[in-house]
Amino acid sequence: MSSESTGTSADTRKLLLGEAKFLRAYYYFTLTNFYGNIPLRLNVTTQQNAAMPASTQAQIYTQIEKDLTEAAAALPDKWSAGNDAGRATKGAALALLAKASLFQKKYTEAVNYATQVEGLGYNLTDNFMDNFNASAKTNNEVIFSVWHIRNAQPLQGNSLNYWFAPRDLNGAGVFYPTQNLVDNFEANDPRLDLTIARTGKPYYDSEFKAAWSTTGYLSKKHIQPLSEVPTTTKNDGALNYEAIRFADILLVKAEALNEQNQGSAALVPLNKVRERARKNYSGTAPAGLLPNITVTNQLQLRTLIQRERRSELALEFQRYFDVMRYGQVYAEASLLPGAPNFNYTRNRFFPIPQTERNTNPAL
Repeated sequence: MSSESTGTSADTRKLLLGEAKFLRAYYYFTLTNFYGNIPLRLNVTTQQNAAMPASTQAQIYTQIEKDLTEAAAALPDKWSAGNDAGRATKGAALALLAKASLFQKKYTEAVNYATQVEGLGYNLTDNFMDNFNASAKTNNEVIFSVWHIRNAQPLQGNSLNYWFAPRDLNGAGVFYPTQNLVDNFEANDPRLDLTIARTGKPYYDSEFKAAWSTTGYLSKKHIQPLSEVPTTTKNDGALNYEAIRFADILLVKAEALNEQNQGSAALVPLNKVRERARKNYSGTAPAGLLPNITVTNQLQLRTLIQRERRSELALEFQRYFDVMRYGQVYAEASLLPGAPNFNYTRNRFFPIPQTERNTNPAL
């Protein structure tokens, strides 16, 4: 069907297809990292031919790369503000290409795509928490976010505010950071108290109570203070979920460079992230706060980059993918203390739900 017959201009059609391909790639990237081999559906099917076998993860990634390459060519560097805010951009497609390449151990490609993202003008915000502040959700660190609006019909608010808030404040209170995560932060790292609520530290406009959590900790990311979202509408937050932000891509580049034995080059994007973190210390910073990393030994630097990713991106739903892609030794060392029955070979991927198997006998 031509664009003329649908009443859609060729330029608009190109943009819409670019956005659709980005979203398809994003969904398949998420799905294959959870489930591994899954059906790859590229066309609308009838009930009669809906059953199809799973494609390999390599086939899934090939399609992800194709979709993102075509999306990057079709999408603008930026959209104007207003109703277009939050739509996928060229930067989003390139950033996801960088991550997809890293996950496949295509390190040269990961560096190339991350460098292209850098060239589009993204920057780290001076204030780390601007990435989790509803009034700053169009900041220049955001590459792709899930847009949320309060008081909309139908509901378009962010419900993470409900799930992560304590029950005393009318939240679900079901998400508790662990001591192991707290211990990952270096001494005096300001990101700790910007990320995790704990005894003796402020919880926005409420006094934190240890009894709110079985671990003694709560997430501060994805939460809005009561002055912005009262207890009566806890599941209708205005805070966006930042699915991809520039700090993530800097760490992707650092990791990919290090895996190519380019430790000195890897230090540049890595230390940019640490420098921004230092800026967020309140008051007079202690000597030696988050010093620049100078280690270039590949094995040692790999461990430091992994630790930095965990601190920088804590509670942003990146950790599971990282733990699994780092491999069996890392995953079992990380998970066995709290999950003694975890077996990497058996549990690397989630099982495909039985409901999917029932409706798709070709699986």
